[in-house]
Amino acid sequence: MYQGRYTSRHGLVYCRICGFYLEKLTTTSEIITTSGYSARFPSFGTPMPTTTVGQTSYSSGLSWNLGGSLSGTIGSSMLLCGTISGGVTFSNTQDRSISDVDVLLNTSGSNVKYEYPFNNLPYYWALKITDPPAISVNDAEFVQDWVWRVPESKDGETRSFQIRNTISPQYGSCHFYSSASDYVRHHWFWKDNAIRGDSVFTVTLTPPNRIPTGQIIIHSNSGQGIYITDVKLWKSTSNTKNDPDYTVTGSFAYGQDMSQYFPVGDYRIQIMAGPNMSSLSPYHLSSTVRVERAGTVELNSGFDFDKGTYQ
Repeated sequence: MYQGRYTSRHGLVYCRICGFYLEKLTTTSEIITTSGYSARFPSFGTPMPTTTVGQTSYSSGLSWNLGGSLSGTIGSSMLLCGTISGGVTFSNTQDRSISDVDVLLNTSGSNVKYEYPFNNLPYYWALKITDPPAISVNDAEFVQDWVWRVPESKDGETRSFQIRNTISPQYGSCHFYSSASDYVRHHWFWKDNAIRGDSVFTVTLTPPNRIPTGQIIIHSNSGQGIYITDVKLWKSTSNTKNDPDYTVTGSFAYGQDMSQYFPVGDYRIQIMAGPNMSSLSPYHLSSTVRVERAGTVELNSGFDFDKGTYQ
């Protein structure tokens, strides 16, 4: 887009020109929900950065505590993976350089609007036009962070929403013929054919996992040299003579823990334990355990399990 500073002959006179450079960039992001659903910013997820004027840097990113909210996906083993346990603090704050540009935040409802007006733009000085700031004529990264919450979403829903981003650039150019008296600035908006206009991008957001989960930890403490493996879980409504609802693979040595997240509910659990693969014996819980939302159930392989399989 930037053509630089150059001279063009117009009849018998020469015109000194500079263009095109970015004068202002406006971005708008909105979440598109269906009827009956509305998005809002939780207290820990309001847009960052905030308005920053006349500074050389700004702080981007969010820092917040997730509380008891859990999320993830169900993998091929039918286990929840990628979950985040309650009480985890998330932080990605960074200081970023913004010389020659201001940051103006203007939210409306759940819409996020940022304006980036550029400073130190070209001007007439001593029979020449000064250079534009580098950020207005080169690639630049503008980082924005926020969290949308849609409280009407229900547990187990797979409904997805869309995000629509609109990017509106405003470019500038300037020229003069002989002196400051004929120096002129031009502003090019989206409606001008010479400049490419607004760009609108609509993307379907991958829905978060809305299955409430809790954590089960089995401490491997059956004795030195004893491993636990082949952890099987049946829902309380399932028949233990059938295949388990969930299986955790891998082996856990003495002092290690099997830790995994499962949908809330009551479960029967069976493990295999022994010094090696050829000397494993089954052990099972005599009663069910209850997994609650954002809760943790801790079990000991050497105390809570009885030898043998479910009958």
